[in-house]
Amino acid sequence: MAARLSVVVRTGGAAVRGLLPVSRPLSRRRPGPFNPQRSTHGVRSSLYEHVREGYSDKPELDMRAVCEETHKVIANVESRKGELRGDDVGKIVSWKYLKKEISELEQEKRSISQTVRELVVSYSSPHGPTSQSFL
Repeated sequence: MAARLSVVVRTGGAAVRGLLPVSRPLSRRRPGPFNPQRSTHGVRSSLYEHVREGYSDKPELDMRAVCEETHKVIANVESRKGELRGDDVGKIVSWKYLKKEISELEQEKRSISQTVRELVVSYSSPHGPTSQSFL
């Protein structure tokens, strides 16, 4: 580094071009459509890259343990470095329960819709009750 600085001092501004990074053919290559700004943290995930290139399957999380032993998971998360905090675990668990409840409500909605359709068909058929009794 000292040798390079002395060259800059001796030759003036012309040597500044010599300090610019050397362009290599491999450094210009972009690995496919990956966009680091689209990822959540702005850095590449080796697991993401590994899955994207087909070396392994997409990981599936077992939320049962997280939901059953939330206090242990919170303690584990608090002891680790990173952006995830104990409050986030609670939000994830409550989201999981909300998702389950929403799924049950959607199933109930489908059942009610089917019952209403059957009633409409039976009341609109010629052998069913008259339209005035429906009102």
